[in-house]
Amino acid sequence: MENVWIAFGLTIFAGLATGIGSAIAFLAKRSNYRFLSISTGFSAGVMLYVSFVEILVKGQGSGRETAIRAIEGAGFEIKSIQDITSVPHNGCRPPKRRRV
Repeated sequence: MENVWIAFGLTIFAGLATGIGSAIAFLAKRSNYRFLSISTGFSAGVMLYVSFVEILVKGQGSGRETAIRAIEGAGFEIKSIQDITSVPHNGCRPPKRRRV
C-alpha cells in the first residue's frame, strides 16, 4: 500500500509542476525556459513511472488472466506479475477412514 501512496503523491506533484509551469508561461511577460523545461521533464518522467504497473494476483479461477489482459489492453505497461495465492503447507487433509 505504501507504493500506491508514493505513486499518488508523485502524480499530484507532477500535475502541480505542470500547472505552475503553464501558469508562469501564460501570465509572465518573459518566461524562464530553464524552469519550464525542468518542470515539463519531471512531469513526463512521473507519468511514465505511473504507467508501469506491478500486478499482484490472488485467488483461483479463470478471471485472473482476463483481468490481466484487460489492464494491459487499457494501455498500462506491465512490469511484473506476482501470484500471492495462499498455498497450504501440508496439502489437503485426507478423509477419515470409513467405519463399518
